[in-house]
Amino acid sequence: MLKYLFTAIYKDGTMFKQNENDISFNDPQRSAYYDINQDELAAFGIESEKDAIVVDLQDGSFQINGVAFQAHDQLVDNRRLIFFRRHTHQFNTELDEIDHAVEYCIGWQGNDPNTGSNIQRVLYIK
Repeated sequence: MLKYLFTAIYKDGTMFKQNENDISFNDPQRSAYYDINQDELAAFGIESEKDAIVVDLQDGSFQINGVAFQAHDQLVDNRRLIFFRRHTHQFNTELDEIDHAVEYCIGWQGNDPNTGSNIQRVLYIK
């Protein structure tokens, strides 16, 4: 079971919520993330029973439990979502798994309008 479920918020105000089984409506062999229309995203958030983290792809701001902040101070064009889960497994010398942790990574990447260089801002949440 996933600790955080995502919500995609589109430019027209509609939302797409990840289902608890994380199964695509369009292709049941894929995750729900497959169904997101990346070109129309305005914001993207993940939510647990006690926490909510949102990245605004229009202005680059983040919110953690309703508190907004900026993580950059330069102009950025063409912001795109960064979202993935990082799994870490620990094993003992007999190769028995002794721990499994999941880290959620949420943020954006965009381009400097003058140089075109890639700029990224990502939050890592355990």
